Amino acid sequence: MKANTKMATNTEPAWYQKWLRKEDDTPKPVLTTNPVENTITFKCGDDSILSIAEDGFFVRGVKVAVDDKEALAVYNAFSEWMNWQILNRK
Repeated sequence: MKANTKMATNTEPAWYQKWLRKEDDTPKPVLTTNPVENTITFKCGDDSILSIAEDGFFVRGVKVAVDDKEALAVYNAFSEWMNWQILNRK
C-alpha cells in the first residue's frame, strides 16, 4: 500500500507527520477469475461472497440450490458485494 505522498516539514505537528507516514491498510474489493476452473469470484477483502462456476452458484462458499429462489439468492449476494465496494471505494 502507498503511504501518503505529501511531504511534511519539521514545523508540522508530530501527529501530522505520523499521519503522513501511515500505510493505507483498507481492504480493496476484488473480482477474480480463474481460467483453469472457469469460475468468477466476487470478494470483499479476503471473504468470498459470490462464486459462479460450471457446477452452479456459491454464496459464501455454500452451493445455492437450483430452485425458484436461486436467482434471488444470487442477486442478494451480488448486491451485497456491490454495496461493500461502494462503501469501501477511495
